[in-house]
Amino acid sequence: MIYIIVAVIAVAIATLIMQVLKRTQFNKLARALQTQDFETFDRMVDSKLMKYLYPQFNLDYIKLNSYVMRGDEKKIDAGIQQLLNYKMSLKQKEDVYMKAFNYYVGAEKPGKAKQALDLVKTLEHPAMEAEAQRIYDIFIVKKYNYIDEMLEAFETQPDDAKGITAYLLSVQYENKGDKEKANEYLEVSKTLLNPEEAKQAD
Repeated sequence: MIYIIVAVIAVAIATLIMQVLKRTQFNKLARALQTQDFETFDRMVDSKLMKYLYPQFNLDYIKLNSYVMRGDEKKIDAGIQQLLNYKMSLKQKEDVYMKAFNYYVGAEKPGKAKQALDLVKTLEHPAMEAEAQRIYDIFIVKKYNYIDEMLEAFETQPDDAKGITAYLLSVQYENKGDKEKANEYLEVSKTLLNPEEAKQAD
Protein backbone atom coordinates (compact mmCIF):
# COMPACT_ATOMS: atom_id res chain seq x y z
CA MET A 1 0.00 0.00 0.00
CA ILE A 2 2.82 2.40 0.91
CA TYR A 3 4.35 1.90 -2.54
CA ILE A 4 1.08 2.92 -4.22
CA ILE A 5 0.87 6.08 -2.10
CA VAL A 6 4.48 6.98 -2.88
CA ALA A 7 3.87 6.36 -6.59
CA VAL A 8 0.77 8.58 -6.59
CA ILE A 9 2.64 11.37 -4.78
CA ALA A 10 5.56 11.07 -7.21
CA VAL A 11 3.22 11.37 -10.21
CA ALA A 12 1.48 14.38 -8.66
CA ILE A 13 4.81 16.12 -8.02
CA ALA A 14 6.06 15.36 -11.54
CA THR A 15 2.81 16.73 -13.02
CA LEU A 16 3.08 19.89 -10.93
CA ILE A 17 6.69 20.44 -11.95
CA MET A 18 5.76 19.95 -15.60
CA GLN A 19 2.91 22.47 -15.35
CA VAL A 20 5.14 25.07 -13.68
CA LEU A 21 7.88 24.51 -16.25
CA LYS A 22 5.46 24.83 -19.16
CA ARG A 23 3.95 28.03 -17.74
CA THR A 24 7.35 29.55 -17.00
CA GLN A 25 8.79 28.77 -20.42
CA PHE A 26 5.67 29.93 -22.23
CA ASN A 27 5.69 33.24 -20.35
CA LYS A 28 9.33 33.78 -21.35
CA LEU A 29 8.47 32.98 -24.97
CA ALA A 30 5.47 35.31 -24.93
CA ARG A 31 7.54 38.09 -23.35
CA ALA A 32 10.20 37.76 -26.06
CA LEU A 33 7.46 38.03 -28.68
CA GLN A 34 5.77 41.01 -27.02
CA THR A 35 9.07 42.90 -26.79
CA GLN A 36 9.96 41.83 -30.35
CA ASP A 37 13.13 40.18 -29.11
CA PHE A 38 13.02 37.82 -32.07
CA GLU A 39 16.56 36.50 -31.54
CA THR A 40 15.59 35.16 -28.12
CA PHE A 41 12.22 33.98 -29.43
CA ASP A 42 13.77 31.99 -32.29
CA ARG A 43 16.33 30.41 -29.99
CA MET A 44 13.70 29.40 -27.43
CA VAL A 45 10.94 28.19 -29.74
CA ASP A 46 13.30 25.77 -31.51
CA SER A 47 14.95 24.50 -28.33
CA LYS A 48 14.74 20.85 -27.30
CA LEU A 49 13.04 21.88 -24.07
CA MET A 50 10.15 23.62 -25.85
CA LYS A 51 9.75 20.69 -28.21
CA TYR A 52 9.57 18.41 -25.20
CA LEU A 53 7.01 20.59 -23.38
CA TYR A 54 4.69 21.47 -26.26
CA PRO A 55 3.22 19.80 -29.35
CA GLN A 56 4.88 20.93 -32.58
CA PHE A 57 1.56 22.36 -33.78
CA ASN A 58 1.52 24.83 -30.87
CA LEU A 59 5.09 25.89 -31.58
CA ASP A 60 4.44 26.35 -35.30
CA TYR A 61 1.32 28.36 -34.46
CA ILE A 62 3.20 30.81 -32.26
CA LYS A 63 5.98 30.96 -34.87
CA LEU A 64 3.38 32.14 -37.37
CA ASN A 65 2.39 34.94 -35.02
CA SER A 66 6.03 36.03 -34.88
CA TYR A 67 6.27 36.05 -38.69
CA VAL A 68 3.16 38.25 -38.85
CA MET A 69 4.74 40.69 -36.37
CA ARG A 70 7.89 40.80 -38.51
CA GLY A 71 5.95 41.25 -41.73
CA ASP A 72 7.88 38.40 -43.34
CA GLU A 73 5.51 37.43 -46.17
CA LYS A 74 7.45 34.36 -47.32
CA LYS A 75 7.60 32.91 -43.81
CA ILE A 76 3.96 33.80 -43.12
CA ASP A 77 2.87 31.92 -46.23
CA ALA A 78 5.12 28.96 -45.41
CA GLY A 79 3.89 29.02 -41.80
CA ILE A 80 0.25 28.93 -42.85
CA GLN A 81 0.88 26.05 -45.24
CA GLN A 82 2.74 24.20 -42.48
CA LEU A 83 -0.24 24.49 -40.12
CA LEU A 84 -2.66 23.39 -42.84
CA ASN A 85 -0.73 20.13 -43.17
CA TYR A 86 -1.54 19.11 -39.60
CA LYS A 87 -4.43 16.88 -38.61
CA MET A 88 -6.44 19.38 -36.55
CA SER A 89 -9.43 19.43 -34.26
CA LEU A 90 -12.49 21.39 -35.41
CA LYS A 91 -11.58 24.29 -33.13
CA GLN A 92 -8.03 24.37 -34.51
CA LYS A 93 -9.34 24.30 -38.07
CA GLU A 94 -11.65 27.24 -37.38
CA ASP A 95 -8.77 29.22 -35.92
CA VAL A 96 -6.18 28.38 -38.60
CA TYR A 97 -8.54 28.66 -41.57
CA MET A 98 -9.79 32.08 -40.46
CA LYS A 99 -6.27 33.26 -39.65
CA ALA A 100 -5.18 32.25 -43.15
CA PHE A 101 -8.24 33.85 -44.72
CA ASN A 102 -7.85 37.17 -42.87
CA TYR A 103 -4.15 37.33 -43.71
CA TYR A 104 -4.60 36.69 -47.42
CA VAL A 105 -7.47 39.18 -47.65
CA GLY A 106 -5.38 41.82 -45.88
CA ALA A 107 -2.38 41.03 -48.07
CA GLU A 108 -4.64 41.35 -51.13
CA LYS A 109 -3.85 37.90 -52.49
CA PRO A 110 -7.09 36.89 -54.24
CA GLY A 111 -6.09 33.34 -55.17
CA LYS A 112 -4.91 32.39 -51.69
CA ALA A 113 -7.88 34.21 -50.11
CA LYS A 114 -10.29 32.14 -52.24
CA GLN A 115 -8.51 28.92 -51.26
CA ALA A 116 -8.80 29.88 -47.57
CA LEU A 117 -12.48 30.81 -48.05
CA ASP A 118 -13.12 27.37 -49.56
CA LEU A 119 -11.52 25.81 -46.47
CA VAL A 120 -13.77 27.87 -44.20
CA LYS A 121 -16.76 26.55 -46.13
CA THR A 122 -15.81 22.98 -45.22
CA LEU A 123 -16.33 23.71 -41.51
CA GLU A 124 -20.13 23.69 -41.68
CA HIS A 125 -20.22 26.84 -39.56
CA PRO A 126 -22.87 29.02 -41.27
CA ALA A 127 -22.17 32.23 -39.34
CA MET A 128 -18.40 32.02 -39.89
CA GLU A 129 -18.87 31.15 -43.56
CA ALA A 130 -21.30 34.05 -44.10
CA GLU A 131 -18.92 36.53 -42.46
CA ALA A 132 -15.93 35.27 -44.47
CA GLN A 133 -17.94 35.42 -47.70
CA ARG A 134 -18.98 38.97 -46.95
CA ILE A 135 -15.40 40.06 -46.24
CA TYR A 136 -14.22 38.33 -49.41
CA ASP A 137 -16.91 40.02 -51.48
CA ILE A 138 -16.14 43.48 -50.10
CA PHE A 139 -12.34 43.44 -50.07
CA ILE A 140 -11.44 41.05 -52.89
CA VAL A 141 -14.35 41.15 -55.35
CA LYS A 142 -14.98 44.86 -54.55
CA LYS A 143 -18.74 44.43 -54.17
CA TYR A 144 -21.03 46.89 -52.42
CA ASN A 145 -24.26 44.90 -52.20
CA TYR A 146 -24.21 44.74 -48.40
CA ILE A 147 -24.72 48.48 -47.90
CA ASP A 148 -28.47 48.45 -47.22
CA GLU A 149 -28.40 45.62 -44.67
CA MET A 150 -25.39 47.16 -42.91
CA LEU A 151 -27.03 50.57 -42.73
CA GLU A 152 -30.04 48.94 -41.10
CA ALA A 153 -27.91 46.96 -38.65
CA PHE A 154 -25.79 50.02 -37.83
CA GLU A 155 -28.71 51.78 -36.10
CA THR A 156 -29.04 49.22 -33.30
CA GLN A 157 -25.44 48.06 -32.82
CA PRO A 158 -23.18 48.88 -29.82
CA ASP A 159 -20.37 51.35 -30.55
CA ASP A 160 -17.60 48.78 -31.09
CA ALA A 161 -19.69 46.85 -33.62
CA LYS A 162 -20.78 50.14 -35.21
CA GLY A 163 -17.15 51.06 -35.72
CA ILE A 164 -16.48 47.90 -37.69
CA THR A 165 -19.70 48.25 -39.67
CA ALA A 166 -18.85 51.87 -40.46
CA TYR A 167 -15.48 50.80 -41.82
CA LEU A 168 -17.06 48.11 -43.99
CA LEU A 169 -19.56 50.69 -45.25
CA SER A 170 -16.68 53.03 -46.06
CA VAL A 171 -14.95 50.35 -48.14
CA GLN A 172 -18.17 49.52 -49.96
CA TYR A 173 -18.88 53.14 -50.81
CA GLU A 174 -15.29 53.33 -52.08
CA ASN A 175 -16.00 50.28 -54.24
CA LYS A 176 -19.15 52.00 -55.48
CA GLY A 177 -17.24 55.16 -56.37
CA ASP A 178 -18.99 57.35 -53.79
CA LYS A 179 -15.96 59.13 -52.28
CA GLU A 180 -18.03 61.45 -50.10
CA LYS A 181 -19.88 58.64 -48.33
CA ALA A 182 -16.69 56.59 -48.13
CA ASN A 183 -14.89 59.40 -46.29
CA GLU A 184 -17.93 60.06 -44.10
CA TYR A 185 -18.11 56.49 -42.81
CA LEU A 186 -14.34 56.24 -42.53
CA GLU A 187 -14.39 59.17 -40.10
CA VAL A 188 -17.29 57.59 -38.21
CA SER A 189 -15.34 54.34 -37.87
CA LYS A 190 -12.24 56.19 -36.61
CA THR A 191 -14.33 58.01 -34.01
CA LEU A 192 -15.98 54.83 -32.77
CA LEU A 193 -12.95 52.55 -32.85
CA ASN A 194 -10.39 55.09 -31.60
CA PRO A 195 -12.33 57.60 -29.48
CA GLU A 196 -9.19 58.90 -27.72
CA GLU A 197 -7.44 59.66 -31.01
CA ALA A 198 -10.58 61.36 -32.28
CA LYS A 199 -10.63 63.62 -29.18
CA GLN A 200 -6.98 64.54 -29.66
CA ALA A 201 -7.61 65.35 -33.31
CA ASP A 202 -10.37 67.74 -32.25
